[in-house]
Amino acid sequence: VAERVRFLRSVQPGEDVRVVTRRVGAMGSDAVVLQQQVETEQGIAAEATSIRTLAEQDPSQLIEAWD
Repeated sequence: VAERVRFLRSVQPGEDVRVVTRRVGAMGSDAVVLQQQVETEQGIAAEATSIRTLAEQDPSQLIEAWD
């Protein structure tokens, strides 16, 4: 639904990358608010906040998955 990303540095070819996602909230019963960090051996490459829901399905399943 929405996303804000802050890039801190570039990721180089061949660099191992890990995306860590955690739920930081909900918007009623329709969407979850997620925070992601893109991490490498050199540190955090990006931070993102996303609002997600399920198109054409019951969004409560998505919300329950993060409880």
